[in-house]
Amino acid sequence: MQPLIVSTQIIDGVSDFLRANFPSNSDGFVGIMDRFLADRNQIFKGPYLGLPLPFRKLDGGASTSVSWHPCNRG
Repeated sequence: MQPLIVSTQIIDGVSDFLRANFPSNSDGFVGIMDRFLADRNQIFKGPYLGLPLPFRKLDGGASTSVSWHPCNRG
């Protein structure tokens, strides 16, 4: 998973959803959603999550830090 690619996909998906569900039908509001979404800081903030790459595999004898995880059963 590449965080920058995923974040771009999420922003594009949310923007498409907002444009589709809140169309500008009135003359005074034509293009208002596009102008609002053009400035990414109006609605999208972040990133708040960082994922260090590359990931390391869990050793066979190690357990995870969460008790409900399937690796801890058995």
